[in-house]
Amino acid sequence: IIDPGQPYFIKPGNNVLQPAANGFRQWLQSRISAGMNTLVFGGCTLNSCMRVSALETVAMFRDLGLNVVVDLSISGARTGNYAASALFGGMSPVASAIREMHGCGVRLAEKIEWL
Repeated sequence: IIDPGQPYFIKPGNNVLQPAANGFRQWLQSRISAGMNTLVFGGCTLNSCMRVSALETVAMFRDLGLNVVVDLSISGARTGNYAASALFGGMSPVASAIREMHGCGVRLAEKIEWL
């Protein structure tokens, strides 16, 4: 369904890797084989879908030299997810997600300058 040469993939659910039949793995493998080494994520929700998709993509494709970047300027969350919470040790769910992604090797950019 997905053209392997297309420069983007639209995530159909909470995790871009699920269901396995959505074509993402094959699409990304074809992009890596064509010389792409950086994948930029943007969308919502930063502390849910974005976090899960970025972390699982890093885990699955790290050995192939893929850099996973989350562009924070095109990522968002519900307003309440920016408020401090005891569930996250006094940090916000968004701050906790950012810390987790950074700790697992996801690169975070305040804003990517698109060509």
